[in-house]
Amino acid sequence: DVSPFMHVKGKRVAMLSTGRAVIWAEEVRDILEEVYKIKPSLIEIPAIVPLDKQNLANILNGYSIIVTIEDHILSAGFGTLIENALIMCGISKKYMHFGYESGIIEHGKVEDILNKYNLLPYQIAKRISNALTTKSNP
Repeated sequence: DVSPFMHVKGKRVAMLSTGRAVIWAEEVRDILEEVYKIKPSLIEIPAIVPLDKQNLANILNGYSIIVTIEDHILSAGFGTLIENALIMCGISKKYMHFGYESGIIEHGKVEDILNKYNLLPYQIAKRISNALTTKSNP
């Protein structure tokens, strides 16, 4: 199994990403730290198959929110794989998945497409910050 790679260790929030979305996750982490004073962990999953589920569960058990950032559609994507793996290991957390909502992504400038889907790093950082400051219903 391929083990996760911890880029930066933080608190409360674990951000997981793979592929080119790791660059976006790094930008999100920088914005969270500089603007919102939140220090999340940034974990790269170098390969999603095979996934070392138990190792991942051990690493993520201490976090309040698990965030996945992917360059893929959300349905049956990276975030779903991570969430299902953790559930299979008995880890129940608050999850936030960031990726494309539909299966058809039009062509264009990457920044324009990310903006359309609210996936620019500052947009993701704001949603994560809001999730941490908003009290959830029991």
